[in-house]
Amino acid sequence: MKQFVAILFILMVLVSCGSKNDGKGKTENGESPKTLAVTNYPLYYFTQKIAGDEFDILFPVPQDETAFTTWLDQSIALDQAKLIYETLRESYPDYSQVFDNNYKELEEDILELDSKMDEVFNPYHGKTLYASHPVYQYLGTRTKS
Repeated sequence: MKQFVAILFILMVLVSCGSKNDGKGKTENGESPKTLAVTNYPLYYFTQKIAGDEFDILFPVPQDETAFTTWLDQSIALDQAKLIYETLRESYPDYSQVFDNNYKELEEDILELDSKMDEVFNPYHGKTLYASHPVYQYLGTRTKS
């Protein structure tokens, strides 16, 4: 539940952040790109992949300052990407086709990675994973039967 609230808050920030452009950068249709802000690298990556070149993605936090644990569980990554996709579609309906195409590609990439992760971790189902840092908790869920 906490994770859902956090993701929802991040997405509210994401879609509400817009800025005026000085006219230097233009999109393919001649408009100034809209600016979206995100709070961690996974959200930056997903937003960049889904929004494409029509949007500038602002990531003000240094990369070393964020946790990358969601990258270790593709089901969570896919949930986050889908929420970004749905929010962008709702907020910017004129770009729906761009979002649809880009999200489909991202979803395929994430599912392919998930399949590869299953192949790697399949021999370890039912085994206990010991680690010195909680970042591996998501990998540990792949080894449970």
